[in-house]
Amino acid sequence: MLKELWNIKDDQALQAMCRGWIENELQTKSPIHEANWSASLAVGSLAYVDAVKETLGLKVRKRSIVEMNDEFAIREESSDYGVDFGSKNSHISTKKAVF
Repeated sequence: MLKELWNIKDDQALQAMCRGWIENELQTKSPIHEANWSASLAVGSLAYVDAVKETLGLKVRKRSIVEMNDEFAIREESSDYGVDFGSKNSHISTKKAVF
């Protein structure tokens, strides 16, 4: 899939290209955790992210493309896990207890 997307003929050329990117990143940046990369399915230019989303089709239908600084990413919608039941839950009291 990536070979077709980037018009690369063989696996060795793809491996060399990826190895070059990794070596360049390791030499130019400090090894820190970047949430954009670990929390996203794909990160890069809008054209790249669109191509990845189109290629994956239904597998990423619930994910959206978001812009972060000068990059774009395919991210899953964030969910609010903090449920507030408010007064729907009553306190447990000894009045209702059966001993």
